[in-house]
Amino acid sequence: MKNINLVIACATIDKGFSAVWLSAKNNFLIL
Repeated sequence: MKNINLVIACATIDKGFSAVWLSAKNNFLIL
C-alpha cells in the first residue's frame, strides 16, 4: 500500500511540475 501511495504522490508531483513548466514556457513565449 505504501508503495502505491508513493507512486501516486510521485505522479502527482510530476504532473504538477509539468503544468508549472508549461505555464512558464507559455509566459516566456508571450513575452
